[in-house]
Amino acid sequence: MSDIALLSRRDVDVEDNVIDNGKNGCWVKPVGDGKYDLTVDGDDFGYIVWNESGRDPAKQEWTPDVIQLKQVATFAGKLYAKTDQYSGTPSVGDALYVGNDGKLSATANGSDFPVAYCVAAEETFEHLGHEFTVIEIQTV
Repeated sequence: MSDIALLSRRDVDVEDNVIDNGKNGCWVKPVGDGKYDLTVDGDDFGYIVWNESGRDPAKQEWTPDVIQLKQVATFAGKLYAKTDQYSGTPSVGDALYVGNDGKLSATANGSDFPVAYCVAAEETFEHLGHEFTVIEIQTV
């Protein structure tokens, strides 16, 4: 939905937790050992992961290269996108914070800084014959 040429992209090494529990669109943070891990409640920032999906979008799995290299692409900058990586039911205009399992949440849970805003309410979105419940976001 955004022109990705206007964003900063960076490939980062990730912990096994991201490979095992993350999905495209999750949020990661640096953890001090040169690697990135999923965000948790109370984190003040993160980077959105934006990789090509695996062959079966219903499984939301990583592509073989991501699994083999243990690297994901992250974006920074203003991004307008649809995502299913959130918890709760954010309303239009809600500030969104990084939370547990790399998902966005309208509840700050100890975080002081939102990373995005909800700009369109929850809807069902179809992609390659599979339905996903998504919101639209604008990153800050």
